[in-house]
Amino acid sequence: MNENDKIKKNNSESTFLGARVSALIEIVCFFFILFIIALIFGMEYNFFTASPHPFWILVVLISAQYGTIEGLLAALAATAIFLLGDLPPRNILQDKSEYFFFIGKTPILWFITAVILGELRMKHIRARDQLKKAALQAAEKETKIKEAYTALKKIKERLEMRVASEMQTSLMVISAFKELEELGKEGVIKGACDLTKALVAPDKFSIFLLESRELKLVAFWGWEPSDQYLESFGPDTPLFQEIVGKKRTISADSFDSFILGKEGVLVAPIVADNAAAQVLGMIKVEQIPFLRLRTATIESLRTIGTWVGKAYANVLAHMDEK
Repeated sequence: MNENDKIKKNNSESTFLGARVSALIEIVCFFFILFIIALIFGMEYNFFTASPHPFWILVVLISAQYGTIEGLLAALAATAIFLLGDLPPRNILQDKSEYFFFIGKTPILWFITAVILGELRMKHIRARDQLKKAALQAAEKETKIKEAYTALKKIKERLEMRVASEMQTSLMVISAFKELEELGKEGVIKGACDLTKALVAPDKFSIFLLESRELKLVAFWGWEPSDQYLESFGPDTPLFQEIVGKKRTISADSFDSFILGKEGVLVAPIVADNAAAQVLGMIKVEQIPFLRLRTATIESLRTIGTWVGKAYANVLAHMDEK
């Protein structure tokens, strides 16, 4: 609903033949009252001899109150009753033109007055409608500004929560890096778990290390007692061959997702930072929210595998030195 429709709705009144019913009722009531007065005082009901003529009251008030259409109807009704009543006979000194002018000059003035006052009233009505339209537009702008402010406030709150979450994630990553720097297998594994939680945020994941030509489970998170995931993968398994032999990252949305089977949705190798890029293990994600399984998540897991591989290779080198 636009502004004009709202203004029309606010100004809407019952109408008949284009005139407001309230104006028609006032016209009828006015003539009824004058008819009663004429009966009481024994006067002609058209009040031809009255001066000033009482019908002026009706024409002026209706035109000034309602506008041109209602004013013309009042003038028309006044003229009809005026002419249907007793009229004075024509003077022998008057021709027809002079007699018609004598009879019709007052009704003509009624119509002229109705047009002038009615148009003035219509001008006021149009100005009032323009003010109402401007007020409605201002109210709508205020509503839109409030809605925009509310939406902006919500965005600000979401950004604050996001920044707080990212700061928390950054702190977790820094803490995990510190643990990776510790020269100990347990510290590297714990750091790998913290990094995976912070950067990948899976529901379930596990970490395997290559020992005795097998990928063996050393840590897991989110597993339930009913889960039946394998705790080791030998050289004869497709997953071992792809991870250790080809150093590939495999996800459930790729063409070779069958390699994972029911063991998970994403897996990345833990690769040492050396010339041979030796595979030291793997990080396997068994369950993750659907919307988080995207390219950025896969790259994050691959990066974690590189960081953990570098730290674990340092641990192995330190152990060899001892």
